[in-house]
Amino acid sequence: MKRFMQLIPLTYTQQKRREASPIIEDGCVLNGCIPLDDYAEEVFSELESASVEFSTLWESGDMPVLKYGEAFKTWRKQQIEECNRLRNERITCTLPWQVLNHLPKEMKKSDRLYFSQGGLGSCSGHGDGFGHCSTTLQMIARGASMIYCSINPVVMWSITKGGSTRGGQTVAEIAKGANTIGHFPEYLVGTNNQVVPKYQPFLEDAKKFQSA
Repeated sequence: MKRFMQLIPLTYTQQKRREASPIIEDGCVLNGCIPLDDYAEEVFSELESASVEFSTLWESGDMPVLKYGEAFKTWRKQQIEECNRLRNERITCTLPWQVLNHLPKEMKKSDRLYFSQGGLGSCSGHGDGFGHCSTTLQMIARGASMIYCSINPVVMWSITKGGSTRGGQTVAEIAKGANTIGHFPEYLVGTNNQVVPKYQPFLEDAKKFQSA
């Protein structure tokens, strides 16, 4: 499971790469992270090339689209086969909410898996947060020594917009934020996802919770 413990951002810009070491607590990794792989690299490249300027988003109606190509089909097949193998061997359900329900107290910082978006146009930020947390739980189900830590999705989402909470955000910008800004755990910034909390003291901590 060592590869799941290496926090390696995507390489879309070498100068923005952030190196972060695992945070170990009681022998487990606290800052769980989606691992970098060839699929993620290819998908991000496609998203970045297909993205449009935010100012023209509502005028054109264009949004980055994930192509249902061979790379995606291969990755999806691998995930299905892995989940089937786990179920056959250990009768383990890898659905994230089921994993969270069965985690002992010492393996989680929170019982929260997702936040309600409320009245903000923060769907991309909340999608990123849910993906980050869900993947961490699935890695735990597969045997990774991690501690589940819920993140407040409104913070990184707002930072990518220059601090604004008005309007939406593109998938490509959120992907960049996940790899440069990182994520803000709720135990640091609280659970209010309708107002951006005071996050400045935790900028360095957020970089340790990056996702690929």
